[in-house]
Amino acid sequence: MCIGAWTLDHPNYALILCTNRDEFLNRPTQNAHFHSFEDENDRQKPSSSSGSVLSGRDIQAGGSWFGISRTGRVALLTNITEPPQKLPSSRGYLVSSFLLSDSSHPLEDEVGKIVPQDAEFAGFNLLLLAPTPLPTSKVPLESENKEAQGPEAEPESAKASGISRDEKLMYDAILVTNHGAGGILEARRLTSAERACGCISNGIDGQGGNEWPKVKRANKDLGEVLKTLPTDGDSFAQTEGELIENLFHILTWQSPEPVTQRSELRNTVHVAPMLHHVLFPSITKVPGTSRPDGLSASCSAPLAANPNSDPQPEYPLPASLSSQSYYGTRLSTVLLVRRDGSVLFIERDIWRLDKDGRPMRMDQQESRGEGDIKERVFTFKLISVTIS
Repeated sequence: MCIGAWTLDHPNYALILCTNRDEFLNRPTQNAHFHSFEDENDRQKPSSSSGSVLSGRDIQAGGSWFGISRTGRVALLTNITEPPQKLPSSRGYLVSSFLLSDSSHPLEDEVGKIVPQDAEFAGFNLLLLAPTPLPTSKVPLESENKEAQGPEAEPESAKASGISRDEKLMYDAILVTNHGAGGILEARRLTSAERACGCISNGIDGQGGNEWPKVKRANKDLGEVLKTLPTDGDSFAQTEGELIENLFHILTWQSPEPVTQRSELRNTVHVAPMLHHVLFPSITKVPGTSRPDGLSASCSAPLAANPNSDPQPEYPLPASLSSQSYYGTRLSTVLLVRRDGSVLFIERDIWRLDKDGRPMRMDQQESRGEGDIKERVFTFKLISVTIS
């Protein structure tokens, strides 16, 4: 995943978030589903809807890049742009560890709990969100989960005991980063401006990452969308469908200039598939990255878009990847969490490989010759956690 934009300040929503996952199109991945990060033997088949976490899963490493727990915890991971390095710890573990935790400690204290002391990670940015402590008195609210292909009822044991309708859910939020491979972990609270309208991608926090064109564009576009939202309770429900499509539209913005160098990926929110041949030889330091013109670890390695070029590789390719791999925006996801604890999670396919291994656009009806958009839709109520 290469970009995420959000707000925590809307009167009717505790969280509005939209995000793209940019990755190799042939990397084994499970679609979003409820699970509890089962072990490797269960990884190939999605769990039942009674799991505690809603997220996609990276089959290769076992973790995830983005998800929400039934208690409302949210984790969003982006990898810092840098040359690929083999480090012992998977960054996806940070997401799973946080989402599975039922701790009520302050977020800053939890960083040390979810990260082993001897862990070494490639560069990453990690947004962690946790609901503020809720009262123990609750009004039971019905929960449901459905996919676009058909409803999937949850078992009675999975139905949520939600927040009181009189309560207003809020989120505590921190950003955790190591500023590059093997770096020391640092955590900071979001600024008031970031809570109102924030965005992260693959740059380095405090070192120019927020100046990337894709970050500035997504931040600006989200701000414009938020200005159009009604703030009264009667009207916002009627415009939620429009809000959802506006959020997905933010994620489709492409640079007017062709992206032909990996450093130019910072210029576009939507990444059209790029066929990998070899890596570009440029070794100039790029602002907002931890290495000279480095590779995007969240995408494993950005790809050459120009089939006529014949450069020499600057860094070796990961052995697990084909020399003819396509890379691009695989998924777009919208997450809405209302102040009453109602959750709407929509994961939409953007680019996939067809049976012949060629990229196919999935979110445009005319390109597929079908009347539907391939997506997965989940709605449920958060479970309140009693604070002892």
